[in-house]
Amino acid sequence: MKKGKLSLALESFNKLTINKLKKFVSSPYFNRDQSLVDLLVFLTSITPLEYEKLNKEMVWREFKGDSPFNDVRFRKYLSDLLGLVEQFLSLEELEADPFQRDLLLLRSLNRKGLKKLIPGTLKKASKRIDEDKHLGIEKLHNEYLLEKEKFNSEFRFDRKQRSNIQDIISTFDHFYVAERFKLGADQISRGKFVKLEEMDSFGSTLSEWLDENEISPGEMAKAYQAVFNSQKLETIDSYFTLRDRIGSLSGPLDNSEAGSIYASQINFCIRQINSGDAKFLKELFIIYKELLEKNLLVTDGRISPNTFSNVNITALRNQAYDWAENFLEVYAQYLPKDKRENLPKYELARIFFYKKEFLQVIEILREFEFTDKFDTLQTKALQIYTYYELGEFEVLDSLLKSLKIYLQRHKELGAERIKNYKNLIKLITQMISIVPGDQKRIAKLKKDLDEMKGIAANKEWLEEKIAELEK
Repeated sequence: MKKGKLSLALESFNKLTINKLKKFVSSPYFNRDQSLVDLLVFLTSITPLEYEKLNKEMVWREFKGDSPFNDVRFRKYLSDLLGLVEQFLSLEELEADPFQRDLLLLRSLNRKGLKKLIPGTLKKASKRIDEDKHLGIEKLHNEYLLEKEKFNSEFRFDRKQRSNIQDIISTFDHFYVAERFKLGADQISRGKFVKLEEMDSFGSTLSEWLDENEISPGEMAKAYQAVFNSQKLETIDSYFTLRDRIGSLSGPLDNSEAGSIYASQINFCIRQINSGDAKFLKELFIIYKELLEKNLLVTDGRISPNTFSNVNITALRNQAYDWAENFLEVYAQYLPKDKRENLPKYELARIFFYKKEFLQVIEILREFEFTDKFDTLQTKALQIYTYYELGEFEVLDSLLKSLKIYLQRHKELGAERIKNYKNLIKLITQMISIVPGDQKRIAKLKKDLDEMKGIAANKEWLEEKIAELEK
């Protein structure tokens, strides 16, 4: 059978979720059709591969027995079960968000006129917000929604009593300004979605509106205004203003907010490093250490392979070798299973390379098991740098030829990546053939390096090796 929405949803669930879903579908409050229970039990008992080998009639027999197959009814069963799955997912989200439950309860109490139950629910919802010390736009939104429900509960029909309308306006302003600056920063980072003129007018319009209305934005609005200015202006001053804003916040950032705010700082540092401002290497390292201290790099028990590698190479470029080794030992366990074996070995090899312990690099890479084409490329490149450092040019020449053949055989690696590695082969081949002091050939080598738009190597390392040839 062709996979549909229902099968794709069920495939994504773990055992715990499947068991909870079965209890949900079996509950007579939500479902009174036993056929849907039987269908769910069958679909969750087979593998995705087994599912693809089935046809409609075979599935029908599993939950309807000898009853004559009816295509219309079969599709209705699938649709009804999908509806229950979607309802289950909605309730799971609601279960994970106590404040939203309080809000919905308040609305229900208001509609049913159960006024005596309202004060206790309002108090409980307010307490949830007060006890949550994390800062974020969602919290600002919740504060605004709560003030609206408070108005509906206490002041809507009593015009003689002083209402909380000013509180509604204030909480809305704080939420609105923070959200607008956040969206503006996101627009800039996704530049392809908006014209530059629109992005330029956005910030000035909002800032003018704040000044004209004498509105003092809250700390989250100020933080996102700093993010916006940092994205728009891309100046060192705007970057450090953002760092100061984040450092002066009265509480920890909500994880989702922290991710986007720190990402803008990381991207700025990387742009500065790429433009030649080496002092931002230290700044980038500081940010990564902050993220680790705040447990913001591990999400749902996982750290992404790219982040794992980026943290390690940043530490190495700051010569923090012991710190890097400790990082690998502590955080390798959070990598996806398919990366947990090879990636830490590769990153450890890079540590020894930076420490100039080249024989250790070779020893580690000998044990490397190639399971991924991209891992293979990275490993071959590191072997090339290492044998160059060791002066083993015969072995190096063999490696270069091997890499060239590998690139020819694997066009699926992509034209740009293949070109970058071919550029590496070209440069290293020239470097091992140049007699030190041959200024004419060295000048050509430098020119080739400057003109190359992409190269699969650390440009600083190449420049260092070329400089050694000049002596």
